[in-house]
Amino acid sequence: RAKAIEVCAPCHGENGWSDTEGVPNLAGNADLFLQWQLVYFRNGRRPSEIMGTIANTLSDADINNLGAYFASLPPVNIPETPDKKPELTETGKALVEQHRCANCHGDTFLGMRAAARLANQREDYLVKALADRFAEALAEYMHMKVRRELWGYAAGETLAPGALIEESYAGIRPA
Repeated sequence: RAKAIEVCAPCHGENGWSDTEGVPNLAGNADLFLQWQLVYFRNGRRPSEIMGTIANTLSDADINNLGAYFASLPPVNIPETPDKKPELTETGKALVEQHRCANCHGDTFLGMRAAARLANQREDYLVKALADRFAEALAEYMHMKVRRELWGYAAGETLAPGALIEESYAGIRPA
């Protein structure tokens, strides 16, 4: 708890509830999700000047303890307000079903294992996170198309994420 208050509370709040725009709530997130995010920040796989600097000061034990601490806290309770855009809500529900979001985030979006809690997360943070993910997915798709179709590298190559991490491919890095 002391490390969480010292390191995390200034931005994420002492109780894991953020009051800062663009900064996610941590309380009630899955322990593994929180630990993985800190590891990704620490090793640079998830770039962030602020979080990378902080995560570089954390030991593995700190990361384990912080994940367990924030996972143990009650999640933010955002009171329901009248739906101002029901048509947008219906579109969102259809997209959630189409893309099977509940498979990882759970039926009530409370997060599971290494998947983030989406329920009662800051809306501004979710919008940014989704925009970042869409931009990343587009870049991956464009890279794959250029590599395979325009440059002709390994057109039939299919690599699992582990093979990409181990760099067991030929030529230019696949998307």
